[in-house]
Amino acid sequence: MKRIFIFLVCFTNLQSVVAQDIQQRIDTLLKAYVNLNKFGGTVLVAHHGKIIIEKGYGVRDAENGALNDNNTVFQIGSITKEFTSAVILKLVEQKKMSLSDKLNKFYPGFPNGDSITIEHLLTHTAGIQDATKSMGSFSIAAMPTSEQGMLDQLKRMPPEAMPGKTFRYSNLGYTLLGYIIRKVTHRPYEQVVREMIFGPLNMQNSGFDFAGLKNTNKAKGYMALSALEQKESPATDSSELFAAGAMYSTVEDLYKWHQGLQSGRIVSKTMLNRAYTPVKEKYGYGWSIDSAYNKLRVGHTGGMLGFRAKMVRIPEDDLFIILLGNRFDDPYLETISRSILAIIYQQPYVLPEQPVKWSDHALRAYAGIYEFSPGNWVDIIFVDGHLIGHSPKKTLELYPRKQDLFYIMEREGEEANIGFGRDEKGEVKEIYLIKLDNSKAVGKKIR
Repeated sequence: MKRIFIFLVCFTNLQSVVAQDIQQRIDTLLKAYVNLNKFGGTVLVAHHGKIIIEKGYGVRDAENGALNDNNTVFQIGSITKEFTSAVILKLVEQKKMSLSDKLNKFYPGFPNGDSITIEHLLTHTAGIQDATKSMGSFSIAAMPTSEQGMLDQLKRMPPEAMPGKTFRYSNLGYTLLGYIIRKVTHRPYEQVVREMIFGPLNMQNSGFDFAGLKNTNKAKGYMALSALEQKESPATDSSELFAAGAMYSTVEDLYKWHQGLQSGRIVSKTMLNRAYTPVKEKYGYGWSIDSAYNKLRVGHTGGMLGFRAKMVRIPEDDLFIILLGNRFDDPYLETISRSILAIIYQQPYVLPEQPVKWSDHALRAYAGIYEFSPGNWVDIIFVDGHLIGHSPKKTLELYPRKQDLFYIMEREGEEANIGFGRDEKGEVKEIYLIKLDNSKAVGKKIR
C-alpha cells in the first residue's frame, strides 16, 4: 500500500511539472508574438477539464493604458455562427423544425426557395452570395440591418450556384437563419440564444449589443496599433452582423460554451457528431472541421473591424483553445493556435524570430524617404525605438537582424528581408526589398 501511495504522489507531481512546463512554453510563445507587436488580447487553454493558461496580453485601451486580462470583453465575429447553429439544432431536436425544411416554407417566393434547405444554409452550400464579398472587400456597411433589408438585398443578388453543389461562405445565409429562428420561436433571435445557451451555461458576460455595452472591461478595437499609428475601429451596430457575427464574449464564457458542448447540455452528442461532419470544404453545421495529430479538430475564426478571434477544440481530448484579440491587423492567430497545439501534444514548433536590440542612434540612420519608381515610395520613420516603414499601401515595422539587414512580418508565409545600401562615406542611400527568389527591388533615398 505504501508503494502505491508513493507512486501516486510521484505521478501527480510529474503531471504538475508537465503542466507547468506546457504553461511556460505557451506563455513564452505568446510573449514572442507580443514583442513583435503581432498579438494583443486574451488567451485561455484548457485540457481534460483543467485550465492550463488564462492570461491577457497587450492593451485593452491604449488611450489610458488599460491592459487585457481574463475579464476583457471582445467582439468574436463569426464564432457567433456556432451559437446560431446550436439553436437551429436544438429546435430540430425539439421537432419544431427540420434540417430538410425548404426556405420557401419561411419565405414564399424566395429565389431557389424550393431547393434551399436549412442544412444548406448551415453548411454554406445554399448558393447564396455573401454581402461582404460582393462589395469586393470586408465591408460591414454591405450587411442589411433588418429582415426586409436582407430580403431586398438578396433579390438584387442572383444566386452564385445551385443549392448543394458548391461551398460559398455567406454571412447572409446565417442572417437568414437568425430570422428563421425568430419565425419558429416567435421570439427575437438574441433572446432565444440567451434562453437556450447563455442562461443554462451561466455565460453572464456574453451578448450582442457591443456598441451599447457599458462595461469597464470592454476592449477597444483597433484597425492599427503601433508606435507610428493608433487607429481605433468604428463602432459596429449588432443589427449589421446579427446571427452571422454580432456576439461579444470573454474567454471564460467561451470556455463554459466548450464545457456545455462536451457534456451535451445544449445539443445532444449525436447531433453534435453530425454537426462536426464536413459537408464541403471542411465545413459542417457552423463549424470548420480539420484534424490535428490524427484527432478531430473543430472550431471557427472571427474577424471584424477592430477584432479577431480563433477557437480550436479537440473534443476527444476535451481540449479547448480560445484566442481573442482587439487588433484587426493581427493575422497570426492561426499560426499561434497551431503552435499551442504542438506544445500540448509535444510536437515540434517554431518561435518567431526576435529582433536584435539596436541603439536609437543606429536605427535613426535608416530614416528617410526612398523611391522605387515615380509614385512608388516608402517612408522609413524612427519612432520611440522602432523603425516603421510607411507607404501608400501599408505600414509595417522593420525588425533588425544585423547591420543593414531587417525583416518585416505582414502575415504568415509573407515575411521578407529589407536591406540597406551605403555610399563610400558610409551613409545610407538605398533600400532593398529582397524577395523570396533573392531578387531585389531597389529604392533610392530622395530625402
